[in-house]
Amino acid sequence: MKKLHTTTPHFIKCLKPNMEKRGQLFVADEMLAQLRYTGIVGLCKIRQIGYPERMPLDEFALAYNPLCFGQPTPEDLILALAEEGVLKDGLWVLGTTK
Repeated sequence: MKKLHTTTPHFIKCLKPNMEKRGQLFVADEMLAQLRYTGIVGLCKIRQIGYPERMPLDEFALAYNPLCFGQPTPEDLILALAEEGVLKDGLWVLGTTK
């Protein structure tokens, strides 16, 4: 379990473009059904309406530190962005890492 918790798992979903297993044949209805069945369509809808994408704090700081120069830690950067109104109250949470 320790080794599992130190990794970042990625999942690959294989989809069949047609049930005849023929090359150069793409059946859109069958692909859409598979995307719905595997939950990918639902996930895309959730992301589209703006629900969270979890970003590690160091990546966030690297991407957004230019907005508030001089912040010594990522936590200070987040607090400065919140004070400036860039991060709206109730729309962000500083999480913890396991």
